[in-house]
Order: sequence, then structure tokens, then C-alpha cells
Amino acid sequence: MATDYLSSLNVGSGLNTTQIIDSLVAAEQEPQEALVNTQKDEATVSISSFGAVQQNLTDFETTLSALDGLTGMSVSQSGTSVDIELTDSSKVIEFSSSIEVSQVAEAHTLVFGGFASEGASIGSGTLTFEFGTWTNGSFTVNSNVIGGNVEIDSDSDTLAEVKDAINAAGLDVTASILKQSDTNYALVLKSEEGADNALRLSSAEGPADSNLYYLTNYDTKGTEAFNPADGLTVTETTTGVTGATAEIQSVAGFTASNISELNGKTLFFHDGTNKLSVEFTSTPADLNAVVTAITSASDYANMGFTVSAGTDALTLTYNSADGNVELADVGYLTTVETVTAVDAELTIDGVSVTRASNTINDLIDGVTLTLNNTTSSAETVSGDWNSDNALIALQVFVEQLNSSITSLKALTDRGSATSDPGALAGDPLASYLLKQLTSLTTQAIKGFGEESIYLTNFGVMTELDGSLTIDEDTFNSYFEENPHYFAAITTSRVTTDTSLVSGSMSGTNYNPGTYAFEIDSASGEGTIDTDIVMTSSGSSYVATSGDVKGLFLTTETGASSANIYVGRSLADSLQLFASEMLASGGEIEDKIDSLSEDVASYDEQLVSIATKMESIRARYVAQYAAMDAIVAQLKSTETTITNMMESWKASLK
Repeated sequence: MATDYLSSLNVGSGLNTTQIIDSLVAAEQEPQEALVNTQKDEATVSISSFGAVQQNLTDFETTLSALDGLTGMSVSQSGTSVDIELTDSSKVIEFSSSIEVSQVAEAHTLVFGGFASEGASIGSGTLTFEFGTWTNGSFTVNSNVIGGNVEIDSDSDTLAEVKDAINAAGLDVTASILKQSDTNYALVLKSEEGADNALRLSSAEGPADSNLYYLTNYDTKGTEAFNPADGLTVTETTTGVTGATAEIQSVAGFTASNISELNGKTLFFHDGTNKLSVEFTSTPADLNAVVTAITSASDYANMGFTVSAGTDALTLTYNSADGNVELADVGYLTTVETVTAVDAELTIDGVSVTRASNTINDLIDGVTLTLNNTTSSAETVSGDWNSDNALIALQVFVEQLNSSITSLKALTDRGSATSDPGALAGDPLASYLLKQLTSLTTQAIKGFGEESIYLTNFGVMTELDGSLTIDEDTFNSYFEENPHYFAAITTSRVTTDTSLVSGSMSGTNYNPGTYAFEIDSASGEGTIDTDIVMTSSGSSYVATSGDVKGLFLTTETGASSANIYVGRSLADSLQLFASEMLASGGEIEDKIDSLSEDVASYDEQLVSIATKMESIRARYVAQYAAMDAIVAQLKSTETTITNMMESWKASLK
């Protein structure tokens, strides 16, 4: 309690004005602040409650997303040579297939060795990569695979930098470095799997950048490369034409010991236009025997020079009409191909199949097969409906749904004589969320067959308290008869009533249901739902408007019409609803923002009330001070009069 010292000294009115003023101000301030604080507390609790709703819907959305694709279909394999994976459960039906693998696909692999370190210089220039097929030394470009160039700069031409440049080029080739020993490093180039993805490298650069030249895999067989680093020394004996004398070049390095090392090697020549390679399967007797092997080769006649024996050297003599020519490229071919590009070869149910990759997703709808090894005997891959897996998925679905509904019911409960209302009781948005969530669970699910499907078909029942339960007997009975309908709960899909038409859906802006698709036999124009013309390109049709906007159909030869079943699963419908509610700028976020603004407004009101009360307090203080001054003056007058009376009385005695 405040002490009024003036009153204690009997100054002025003698009243405890401080206490009186505090009481008067509090009488005005406290009711106003109490009202605002109550409103602020309610808004704060609402913010917290809507935050809990957001988290609940986020968890709900995450669970529903995890259920996508769980249709009760289970795939299995009998061996280890072929792996099977379920990749699109909306397309899978029961199956069992026998598979035998005679050859797995291989990626073309070239290994260029002989580099002293990762810092060894390769040389600058342009490496050109092409992809295609090698057949009997002839290369056919695969027009479906785009090659490209890799520029090698003179200031970044080490083995490691060339590897990085190739990988950064975004081509269908992987470069790596293999350390074969402390002084022998190799550049390894690997294409994609398949015979049509073999590599061919070329470069416009000459032997001045000898190691870059080595990487161009110069031999047309695609299995060997000309390596001038291991080659022979070529010099000009005469330069250009002197009178009738043609240019002569000398290729040194054919001593007796060098000749003995020719066994098992392939000697390579290139005159700037034509090339010639001569394989030695035994040791030549002498240099003349080497010359004979060269001049007997079928491509020798195409060369721009003639070859003869010199002193421990080959002599290359050009025609005088050729004038001054560049030095010939002479050296040994080095085997660089370690893995030949081949396709995978297998049989499925007795039918021979060839694929470029060991990952195969176009043999069984919705399933990806991975070939690991060749098989010694047939292996079986199969897909079967599994009611236990489907029931688990449904139980998770119902459990998460119950959690969300229970949470919203508690928040929106209006209370009773024995219970308090929920934090969001009477809030229209919270009530709308609960109503929508519960109504979605009872709606018809369209687009999974001729008739609509309901959650109750699978034994899901609504109890008196609003929670959902599963009658497992009803579930097992219905699933056994209609396993493919379980997708209506977990997995959106597009199906048709003919194998000649397949479909898929892009986006969510469509209405589920059954639609008639027709192809005009004369124009090839496709229509959906009788009046929506689809955009077509060859055998593909796309709906860009209407109830099935985003529908993509692919037709096979002979297709003319089909019933298209466009189904949105219950999980997707609920997930879409949750996503819309949780979206930035969505209703829940707007509600929280509005409540936050209210809280800020209430804080401002409290500050305003406090400021107003200080003004009122100041007025009261001034008023009571004036009163005390008047009372003090009156008391002074009283004292004067009293003293006068006392004096007058005394004078009468």
C-alpha cells in the first residue's frame, strides 16, 4: 500500500490521496486490460492450435505420400542373376515369367595407359566424341546419341585435367584415372551400355601433341590406338622437291634388337590422308623382311609414299608432285579396348529379347528388371497380390486419418456441462477442415472401373464417436475378389479397356471418371468425352483442356476407340486437400496471419490503455493537489480565527 506522508504529517486534507488515486485508476484500467488480455490470450491459443493443425496435416500428407504405390502387389525372383523391382504399381497385374540371360550388356571401355603421373601432359586441342557401332573395323554413327567436342587448353592439359574436362562436358561417357603402378597411370573412358553406344574418338591435332593424338583411338577397328610416345623417330632427309628428287623421310629405330621386338606388335603409318597398319605375328628376319611385310599389305598402294630399307631405318620416298609434305606419323598400335560394347541378350517365356541396357523397364508393365549375370538355368520373376501387405497399408491409412480427425474434433468441441470447449470451438475454418476431412472418407471414388468404389467396400466402418475401424473379414473377402481395386485407396492411375491404348496423367487439375476415347479413321483426330479434341503427334494424344486436362494417351496400330478410366485415389484426394490447406497463402496461413495481426493490435491497445491511465492519474493528482491546497488554506484560516478568538476570550477576563 502506498504511504501518503503529507497525510501522516496532517498536512492538507489528511486523506491518503495516493491510495485513492491508485484505486480510482485501477478501477478504470483493470477491466479494460482484462478484456483485451482475454482477447489476446484467445488469439494466442488459436494461433498455437492452428499451428498444431498445420503440423497434423503435414504429418498426414507425409504418411499419405508414403502410401502411394502400395496396392498390395508384391514382386519376387527365384534367383540372383535377375533382380526385379516394382516401379509403377498402377500398371502391374499378376504375372509369372521365366527368364534366361545369355549375355549381359557391356559398356565400351577404352584404357589409354603409359602416363607417368596424373600430372603428365596430354597436349592441347579438340577431342571429338562419337557414339555408334563398330562392325569389322567400320564405324556407324548412332544418330540417337549426340556426341560432342571437348576443348583441351594448353594451360590445363594434364591427365587429371583432361579427365575432368571430359566428365564436365556432359557426354554419355565417364572418364577416370587408373593407377597401374607408381609410374604408370591410365585414362579410362567408358560409354553407356549397349552395342550402339561404342566410342569413336578423333582429333584434328597432329603428332605435335602426341599424347592427345594417342587418345583419338586412331585405328578404325576401334580396338587399338596409335601411340607416338612408343613410336619411331621420323626426320626429313630432303625437304620438298629439288629438281626431280622427291621429299624423303627417314624412320629411325630398326636395329637388330628393335626388329626382334616387332614380334606381336602392329606397325602403324599415316601420311596425312591414308593409314596403314601391319601386324607382326613373328620376328622378321631383317629390315628387308619388314619392308616386304609393309609393301605386301593391302592398303600400301593407297599411301603417299613408297617404303624401302635404309641403314637401321626405313626410307619413305614421296612422289615429286607432292611437293613439301608434313612428316609421316609412324609408330606402334597399342591395344586400348578392354571391354567391347555389346547388348544384353535374354529370353522371356521363350521369346528372344535384345536390350542395350541391363536395366530393362519395358518387358513387364510397371516392373524394372536388372540383369546382374548370365543364367545357368531359367529364373522366375513374378507378381502376386498380397492381402497382408494391403491390410497393413490400410491400417496405416486409417490410423493417420483417425489421428487427424480426433485432433480436429478435440479442438472444435463446443464443450458441455462437464467439459470445457476446445481451443477452436466455433471457429468456422477449423469446423470446415473437420467437415471436409470426414466427408472425403465417405465419398465415391471414381475412375477405377465401371462402378464407383467406397472405403466401406474394404471394411472401413465409422463408429459412434466418429473414429474409423476396419472389419478384417470384410476386407479380406473384398480384396480377394477385387485386388486391383485397392489402388482406389492408395494409388492414382489411368487405365483402359484395351491393350492398344495406354495412358498417364500430368498434374492434378482433372476430374476422375470414365471417358470415351475415339480416333477418327479418316483424319486420325482423337477426341475424349465426345467433344474434347486432343492434341496429337503421331500415335500420342494429349488433352489440354476439359475434365481430363493433362491426360496423355499412347496408341498402338489398330487402335480406334477405348474407355479411359481416370482414377484419383482417396489418399491423393486427401493429400491434395491437405496441400491446398498448407499452401503458402492458403486458408490456414491466412488465418494465422490474421490472428497474429490481432495479437499485435491487442498489444497496441494495452499500450494505449496504459498511456491513457497515466493521463488520468496525472489529472487526479492535479485535482487532489488543488483540493489539498484549498483545505490547507482553510485550515490556516481556521487556525487564525481560533487564535483571534482565544485572544479575545483572554482579554475579557
